[in-house]
Amino acid sequence: MRRVSWVTVVSSILWIAACSQDGLQAVPIPDCEDGNPCTTGEYSQETNQCVFTPLEDGLECPNANLCVTRSSCFEGTCVSDEVVDC
Repeated sequence: MRRVSWVTVVSSILWIAACSQDGLQAVPIPDCEDGNPCTTGEYSQETNQCVFTPLEDGLECPNANLCVTRSSCFEGTCVSDEVVDC
């Protein structure tokens, strides 16, 4: 008689985590996306919060509507630079 060995396949969920302040447990890292095209978000392990940094002034961002022909970032906010008289 022939012996057959079985291999157990374990599936796992891949998620990004940081250590808790006491270092004893994993803390899930949130998605640091605030929907603002003029900021970038990063997770800070020191504060366990997202930190949002304004992008460089003058970078192009999406237009708010069809009456706006050009928009750019200014101090972390998307501002209309050129508008059409609607």
